[in-house]
Amino acid sequence: MELVDIINAPDRVTGYKQVMRGLREGTVGVIALADDTDKTIKTQIVKECKARAANIIRVKSKVELGEKCGIEVSCAVIGCIKR
Repeated sequence: MELVDIINAPDRVTGYKQVMRGLREGTVGVIALADDTDKTIKTQIVKECKARAANIIRVKSKVELGEKCGIEVSCAVIGCIKR
């Protein structure tokens, strides 16, 4: 899966809390994570992805990820809901 697939997914979640909840519940299988995300948050997300065998796609910045998602604010992480 590529970034464009996550961005265009009909069912996706945005933001740290929603993505972490989805990972823990097993509903998120792939995430896009901005490289300039706070180190503590990034570490927690990566750890949870490894524990849940979720794939990570890296994006250069939060601003870029927010723009690609079509939202008006920066975004550290988005997740694609499994079907």
